[in-house]
Amino acid sequence: MTKKKSSPFVKALVAIILIICILAALVVAFFYGILGFGKKRAIIIVPGLFASALYDEDTGKAVWDPVDDVDLWLSDIISHNGYNDETIFYLLTQSRLQDEIFNHILVNNGHGDGESFLYRFTAMNEDGTSAFNIKPYPPEVNNRYKYGMMNAQTEVCQYFEEQYGETYDVFVFNYDFRLDNRVNGRLLQDYIDKNGYEEIIFVSHSNGGLVVGSYLTLSEENRNKVDMHLSFDSPYLGSVTALTTLENLEDMIDGISDIADMLPWAFSEEMIQNAFHEQFLPMANMYTVYQLLPTYELFRTPQYYNLIYTYEHTPGKEPEKGFVEFKNPYFTMYNFDTGKMDEYYFESDEDLYDYYCSRPWAHLNNDLNADLRAGMKDWLDYTRSYYIETDDGVKHVTELVDTYYFSGIGYETYYSARYKKDGDAHHCVGGEYTDQGDGTVLLYSATAGTTDFSRIVPIPYADHYDVFQYFNDFSKEETERLLCDRLNWKQKILLKWNKNNRKEE
Repeated sequence: MTKKKSSPFVKALVAIILIICILAALVVAFFYGILGFGKKRAIIIVPGLFASALYDEDTGKAVWDPVDDVDLWLSDIISHNGYNDETIFYLLTQSRLQDEIFNHILVNNGHGDGESFLYRFTAMNEDGTSAFNIKPYPPEVNNRYKYGMMNAQTEVCQYFEEQYGETYDVFVFNYDFRLDNRVNGRLLQDYIDKNGYEEIIFVSHSNGGLVVGSYLTLSEENRNKVDMHLSFDSPYLGSVTALTTLENLEDMIDGISDIADMLPWAFSEEMIQNAFHEQFLPMANMYTVYQLLPTYELFRTPQYYNLIYTYEHTPGKEPEKGFVEFKNPYFTMYNFDTGKMDEYYFESDEDLYDYYCSRPWAHLNNDLNADLRAGMKDWLDYTRSYYIETDDGVKHVTELVDTYYFSGIGYETYYSARYKKDGDAHHCVGGEYTDQGDGTVLLYSATAGTTDFSRIVPIPYADHYDVFQYFNDFSKEETERLLCDRLNWKQKILLKWNKNNRKEE
């Protein structure tokens, strides 16, 4: 029996089918293997201090931004021009807030009834944990709280959604900013791992950068997931403004009194004092406040050192010339007893820490004989945790990923605290200014002290809130330029592919 030969047509057809299968396999391998087509990606926006939306799990009500029925933006309340009295007055006339003020906060002559959203929000235990079951709104909520407190991140989030939403999940990671940044770093890790994100772009503002930094310190695996980190005015080395605020917490009552004066109702001074001390000042037990203090690394940055050229000529001798290093003081203190200005320097982070621990605000109830507040007990461990030993030496953890540091400049920003001493007591009376900052955070702190100038993106004449609350006006153009330059070819192909698919749909 003779074997039947295949016709040339069949052979050609089989060959074509094989070629098509091989090409299809190569395409699949290209998209899924090389481009990582099937990977889960996210652009995660991490807000600054007080910019996350929080709610009381027991009552289901918001405790920070409690007027969800009012279309309100944080930028309507505060800008580089200060607070908007008209918006604050409008806000305080809303029925929900009036009910809170008159029926909860100011009852019992300002002692309150323990049920107001203000008290439940500010009440902190001595160990720095929340006295109530307060939680951040998750990204999955379908209301304005998904953008944080009072639409604080709406403009930024919508920009990234529009440009990159086909390829990345874009969302705001609300967190309880009253807690230890390391706790929130672990919660951020848990959320990323739970959702299986493999490639991440972080967009952080202010304290949000410290939360991202805490996430990065947890493991090399975490750092390998980060494609890019866009950091806006984060105080990586602390802020002198945080120190001057802690030194003058009692002065904040003047601001509350000013707001009370705007309202058409009469409040006694005693009532305001009671409400301030019992329903507002408990926030002094927040961990985060102390984690924003200026670090020893800040005082080692070049702004505290000057090189002065000297030239001395003695007849009959060779002229002596050269540069002498001159140190700017970290703090200055006018001594009423001597009539002189004393200057303070610190030789180590332990030295600086000892100074902080000598201040009343570092202790519970502002009592030097009481225990340290929780945020101060492990302050040294916290500040040191951001530095990682590498083959190239010790690095700030943000330098171990592709971080770009956006910093507003051109606003007077404290670089040194100024005190007055009278007997044993000394009081902070402000500080010395430089224009190398955003009014809150110094340029050197917002850039983690990096010397790689290609990673620094200065935003001229933008304050701490402008760079994020007015993102489209101040930061959008530089962000677009940076992303266009820095996204790799694989990311660009994926973005174009997904945008084309959206157009066809």
